[in-house]
Amino acid sequence: MRALRWIGGIAAAILLLVAALFVVADTSIGRRFIVDRIANLSIASGLKIEIGRIDGSIYGKARLKQVRISDPKGVFLTTGDASLDWQPWRWFTADALDINELSIAQATLLRLPKLNPGDPDAPILPGFDIRIGKFEITRLDIAKGIAGDARTGRVSGSTEIRDGRAMVRLAANASAGDRLALVLDAAPDANRFDIEADLTAPAGGIFGQMIGTRQPTTIAVTGDGS
Repeated sequence: MRALRWIGGIAAAILLLVAALFVVADTSIGRRFIVDRIANLSIASGLKIEIGRIDGSIYGKARLKQVRISDPKGVFLTTGDASLDWQPWRWFTADALDINELSIAQATLLRLPKLNPGDPDAPILPGFDIRIGKFEITRLDIAKGIAGDARTGRVSGSTEIRDGRAMVRLAANASAGDRLALVLDAAPDANRFDIEADLTAPAGGIFGQMIGTRQPTTIAVTGDGS
């Protein structure tokens, strides 16, 4: 009986310790620790994410301040405030990254990223599920030189990757008059590929210059198969 009491006492102490860790993690000290851990992540592609500060709760709705995203050559994207509404418990209970909404009021694209090439034999999709119910950049400032003069645009969409299947919706437009709508449903291991894409760019538009022309550009892609 005494042994059982000891075991019960140890179990209770562990539960209290875990509970305390969860509480501490949602304090300024805990959030600073998380920011530092993210900055020190080593990713094979060379992608690096730095967050100036996290406000709010890391267990639900948080606000990410001064986010900087880099490739091996340096910073290529910066944001002001980013609002994150997610379900972190899903990572532990279902091996899934579950984000209800990620909204960014303003971001600046300084240049196009150049990441390290990946392993050609590696799986195309990650081994865990990802859901982003809503993603939006209300104002995307595109620096001069990426597509001619400096421009502004807007990007929104959603993504779900589950059981080796990727379902993506993306909409983008720019002040120059560019419009892009994309719907993709692909499962590489099941040899499935379904796409609907509609792109329109005026003379001197962003998308046209990114593919090497200043002429008016219209591209429509539709179909399914392998």
